[in-house]
Amino acid sequence: MTSEDKKITDSEDATRKIQEYLEDLLFSSAYMEY
Repeated sequence: MTSEDKKITDSEDATRKIQEYLEDLLFSSAYMEY
């Protein structure tokens, strides 16, 4: 595995974390409305 491959993997990992975070925020705000 080259350093370029690692960069891409880290980037995808960060993107996944951000998406999960946003989904948590959406879920929390939707939950608070009810």
